[in-house]
Amino acid sequence: MSDQPPVSKLSQSQSQFIVPQELAKFSISKSEFLAQNLKFQKLAVGAMVFHKERLLLVQRSASERAFPNFWEIPGGSCEDSDETILHGIARELQEETGLKVMKFVRLVTQFDWEDRLPHHQSQERWVKLIFDVEVDGKDGKSGSESLDVVLDPNEHQRYLWATEEEVRKEKSDGTILEYITPDNKTAKLAGFGLRRRDVVEVQ
Repeated sequence: MSDQPPVSKLSQSQSQFIVPQELAKFSISKSEFLAQNLKFQKLAVGAMVFHKERLLLVQRSASERAFPNFWEIPGGSCEDSDETILHGIARELQEETGLKVMKFVRLVTQFDWEDRLPHHQSQERWVKLIFDVEVDGKDGKSGSESLDVVLDPNEHQRYLWATEEEVRKEKSDGTILEYITPDNKTAKLAGFGLRRRDVVEVQ
């Protein structure tokens, strides 16, 4: 790990978040990223928010055209208007949950898939980058007593804080957690695994 200090970035909303040096390479625009990774045509991002060792999951609206009622982490497409990939993540998280990114902890994982366009022969390959983030109102360890999650009802209808075991069993207090793809479940479990590793290293 680099001994250099964290890099601070100013977001488009004039709020500040902290970026560790090893994640500074993601302080580029979507177009720059795709130019450097020509096998991908589309970029999606996701934010993992942990609070008291539980992961924030949001349920897609029943009116969504794609995957209604499925459970996911906050995120979406990185936009051309996003200053950088990291700004895109912060924007998506705030739009969908009202939570404000204060620090990027790490890149948890990435996965990709092909999306065939309707009535077209061509295929577009998506890549999704998923980051562990700390948000305003928690210190990343014990956290505050609660986090105020405010959903955009056009996108999501419910949220919950799930333990690793609940994510693994796809059930939380009687609620069935249906994920869009197996990769989405694997990514969530990878986030928990990295946090466990942090605890072991500290000890």
